[in-house]
Amino acid sequence: MVRDRQLRAARLLKERRLACAVFADPASTVYLTGYVPPVETGPSPFEGGPPLVVLTADGGALLIVSDIEEPAARGRATVDEVIAYRAYSPSENLPREDGYREALMQALDKARFRGGALGIEGAVPHHATAWVAQVFRGAEFTSVSECLNPIRMVKDSDEVAAIRKAADISVAGQRAVRQLVRPGLSEVELFAAVRGQMEQAFGRRLPVLADLVSGPRSAEVGGAPSSRTVGEGEVVLVDLVPCVDGYWGDTCVTVFLGPAPEAELRQAHRVVVEALQKGIEAVKPGMTASELDAIVRGHVRKFGYDYPHHTGHGVGTTWHEGPRIVAGDRTVLRPGMVIALEPGVYVDGRFGVRVEDLLLVTESGAEVLSHHDKSLIVP
Repeated sequence: MVRDRQLRAARLLKERRLACAVFADPASTVYLTGYVPPVETGPSPFEGGPPLVVLTADGGALLIVSDIEEPAARGRATVDEVIAYRAYSPSENLPREDGYREALMQALDKARFRGGALGIEGAVPHHATAWVAQVFRGAEFTSVSECLNPIRMVKDSDEVAAIRKAADISVAGQRAVRQLVRPGLSEVELFAAVRGQMEQAFGRRLPVLADLVSGPRSAEVGGAPSSRTVGEGEVVLVDLVPCVDGYWGDTCVTVFLGPAPEAELRQAHRVVVEALQKGIEAVKPGMTASELDAIVRGHVRKFGYDYPHHTGHGVGTTWHEGPRIVAGDRTVLRPGMVIALEPGVYVDGRFGVRVEDLLLVTESGAEVLSHHDKSLIVP
């Protein structure tokens, strides 16, 4: 499937009359090669920059990595060639940028680039593009930073399988929230315990982004877990976004600690869950993202509420990507798109409620990828 993605991207280069392009965004690297650069650390300080992908208009793909990443890249990447440069030595200081630029020149030579128009993604380091401009006098750089977005929206079967795994891990985390949350636990203690359960379910370390806010903090929409202690009679909002093999999952729940939540909290939670369900039932190929936003947000507004964020977003090699489920996005939903829907209600200084599911757009509607308990009260 990676080869199919390369060919789809190559067609976009042809449409732009580009014989060759250089990509450096980690999300693009995952999409075009299957290799997952280090998510949590980014490039090593010994490296000249992030991994580079040189793609040609006929679908050829070369991956440039340092010798630090070379073993992992050769094991994961589906490319014509992995070009590695020396970045680390235990006995000498290596010029960080020299090997990086030389590897890029080698890749461009193999791609038969001899000057003229060259596609450059914004994440390509300036020192690399400056070197290309120096070597190829008269080279014209064309931005391809948005080039992949249209094709990345529609996932192939391998991508859907990876997102299913990520959704499963996110759901495992939400189960752990219900099992572990209790008064007296700090937000960061809860997150650490939940993350541990997610990693046990996955079998190894994995990156996890999270909103975990409790009590009045939940009215602030989101935030990293803090040292705040969760109290009896408070809500806890937990949004878990794990990365599995370069693809992301995304779910959110809001739970209440105590037997009797106040009437407005019960109503807000009911309205948000209903809005999510209406969105799930409404999803179909051919509708626009803005139409879906109107259905979900419209239900929340009927009860006098609103929320200061998108209704949803695409999920793939980044945790937020197109389509955006907002009033201004006219993107037409297509089978193979994966979207998250996350309506909410936030009452200043008191509480916030958000629930979220991950959906696959199908030929007939939507398949929910994240089956998890959305009830308010924790037994």
